[in-house]
Amino acid sequence: MSAEVKSGSAGNFTVVLTDQTTGKSFNTTAKMNNAKRSSAEFILEAPWSGGVLPLPNFGTAQFGAGFTSVAGTSDATIGGSTRTIGLFGSPTEPNSPVQQITMVASDGSVKAQPLGLSSDGSSFQIQWVSSGP
Repeated sequence: MSAEVKSGSAGNFTVVLTDQTTGKSFNTTAKMNNAKRSSAEFILEAPWSGGVLPLPNFGTAQFGAGFTSVAGTSDATIGGSTRTIGLFGSPTEPNSPVQQITMVASDGSVKAQPLGLSSDGSSFQIQWVSSGP
């Protein structure tokens, strides 16, 4: 799967999801007033149904061209410049725009954690640790 978010006029955003195996895609447009348009995220999260459910054991999720062999699957655009996420900086560098977030449960225990960027900055993995409380 690949995803792309395109900003339009008057706060409109279009999200395009494409199945890279079949070539089929889906898109939808939504309006987001007051959107800052200053970040891009790769999200892996626990399901919700009236409350946060246990995080399923997904093993290790892989993101980016190094795992998918699909160019552009780990690109971001900042200030009009589109590049591989690692070319914008490293999460270990002070003041880097590239940040990684560890998912924790309400008791502070780790549920999932990023494993860092690949050496070329084009890919990363997130590892399941626990389902949480």
